[in-house]
Amino acid sequence: IEDMLRAAQASLTRAGESSSSASRRMDEAASRARDQNAGSREQNTPGNAAQPNRREPGQPGSTAPEQSGTQNQSGDQSGQSGQQGQAGQTGQAGESGQVGEQSPSNAQPQEQGEQGAERAADDPDEAGPRDQVPMDPDEAQAVEQEQQDVRDELLDLVEMLDRGEDTFVVRRKLENLAQAQAQLRDETARAAAQTTGRSADELTARERSEMERIVARQQELAQQMNELVEEMQAREEALRDADPAAAAGMAQAAARAQQQQTGQTMEQAAQEASQNQMTNAGQQQDQALRDLEQMQDDIEAGNRQRQEILQRMIASVIESIEGLIKVQEAELTALDQAAQTADYTGRDAAMIELSRNTLAVIDLLAAGGAEMSNITANVDRAYDAQVRAITALRREFLDEDAVRTHEEGSLEMLRRALDDAQAMAEQMQQDEMRRRFEELQRAYRDILEQQIALINETEPFAELDELSRRDRVQVRKLSDRQDANRLALEAVRQSTEEIAEARLFDYAHDRVNALMDQATVSLSEAEPARALNAERLAARLLQSIIEALQDQQDEDRPFDEGGGAAAGGGGGGGPGGDEPLIPPMKELLLLKQMQITIGEATIEAEEQGGDQSLAETLGDDQQQLFELAQDLLERMAQPAAPPGGFDLDEVDDPNLPPEPEGGAPDGNDASAPVEVPQS
Repeated sequence: IEDMLRAAQASLTRAGESSSSASRRMDEAASRARDQNAGSREQNTPGNAAQPNRREPGQPGSTAPEQSGTQNQSGDQSGQSGQQGQAGQTGQAGESGQVGEQSPSNAQPQEQGEQGAERAADDPDEAGPRDQVPMDPDEAQAVEQEQQDVRDELLDLVEMLDRGEDTFVVRRKLENLAQAQAQLRDETARAAAQTTGRSADELTARERSEMERIVARQQELAQQMNELVEEMQAREEALRDADPAAAAGMAQAAARAQQQQTGQTMEQAAQEASQNQMTNAGQQQDQALRDLEQMQDDIEAGNRQRQEILQRMIASVIESIEGLIKVQEAELTALDQAAQTADYTGRDAAMIELSRNTLAVIDLLAAGGAEMSNITANVDRAYDAQVRAITALRREFLDEDAVRTHEEGSLEMLRRALDDAQAMAEQMQQDEMRRRFEELQRAYRDILEQQIALINETEPFAELDELSRRDRVQVRKLSDRQDANRLALEAVRQSTEEIAEARLFDYAHDRVNALMDQATVSLSEAEPARALNAERLAARLLQSIIEALQDQQDEDRPFDEGGGAAAGGGGGGGPGGDEPLIPPMKELLLLKQMQITIGEATIEAEEQGGDQSLAETLGDDQQQLFELAQDLLERMAQPAAPPGGFDLDEVDDPNLPPEPEGGAPDGNDASAPVEVPQS
């Protein structure tokens, strides 16, 4: 949505600029017409013979006999351009559907142009509307081109919004459907807790009413699911040519729904609920939720593929435009040299070659769709300026100033296109970094939620003095889930190479991995009490990672409750500009969180009588944190840091890891249960 709004704003801005430029040209032409007619009146007063206004061919205002038809053509063009300007301006105001419509008054454009010229000659104050003022061919062509630019911009905007709507609407409907299904799943679970073990006939009137409501709502969601699949198939077909990547994602999502029979699964859930088989209904609802989540992933995968294609394309576009700029600069230098000898031989051929290469870039940009409309518009204008330069170079009476003006206009438009392309590339890079950062946050939250669930299931067994055979079997099953969670965390590290570069995060992964492995072994040996300590500490470290990555809207320094933002990276949520995925500031925040966690664990171990192996582990952690803190501060103080560097003297806080020789750090009571951070 942000990308669409940025592109829409830029498109409307360009349309406004073109419309204003066309209006300005017509105002200037009207003003010149009044001035010329006023001068003609003075010349035609008694004693002054009217002299024909003659200029050399090719000069502005030329009315040579051999060009006698030019003014009529200008009047024709002016009559048309006025109506086009009105259409473009109306579209800019919001009536985009009227863009390009022809007014009935356009039926006699040449006649209107001639009448406008006659009125201007008779009385400058009765010259008529701007669209009826005669202009020279170059002016008329420029006005017509600017009005065409207005129409093109608005049509591109409509196309972009239409295409963006397809993906947005489908994604939003999937999200709403998943939210509604999750809510109904919770309601079904509550109903199951109250009615389990009874048949539908045994329910009270109130319970039966609730059951019927759940059934009706589930059937409604199933119907919405089936309709959404049909809608995705229709939108995919419409998008196939304009946006193949987005269409592919939508096709995959629709195919998944059909293969998994998601609609039928929802209908089955309704049928189970109608028989008060709420547990079975809940299982069907869980499956439908998993299908919906995978479908959303399919849509997002299509969007990522599209972004990857655009990133490669924009890199090629930047390289191509830079080449065009070099050639155009060289042509301007060659034009200077040619002007000294008045020999312009070959200059038109060189500009023709440049215009062909510019057209090739326009074709490349066309494949990028409306997202590249900013760049395309400027390259289009550069091409038009090149064509005008070629025309001027081939005139019998060559006007070197006109050629220069057109070529300089081409260069200016190419430079603007390059600026737009580079800005787009930078924005896409930032968007990609933000997306990856959010995915990393989401992955950590999912792993923490699984770890909390394991803690909650381990606690009842840890409180027992002795485990039964059945208890031992259940505890050993938990070991498999703990190991699966450990592997999920390791997969995050393997898929995110920046974690290895952020050494504190890499160390946190090592510690959590070791603790989860320790818990897995203890659970497999049916020792839940020992496993519980490792599970809890792993969860605390995971929570430390999540809190370090969370948005810090106030950008407070992590080691100064009342201070301003620490130098070197701000406390915002995701990376920006040239920052890495995990900037040093996030490592500094993690350092603080891990120090607090180790302090709490140390106090808790001492209060419980202490486990010698745990005490040794915490001591090792303290030593590692101290060394990592020193390394981090050295890295942050290097010249590569942001402007201003980092003042190590300012980072002086009791929460910083002390030298291990001084004993264990202070901490707070860790008896409070671990809570899953809110997303």
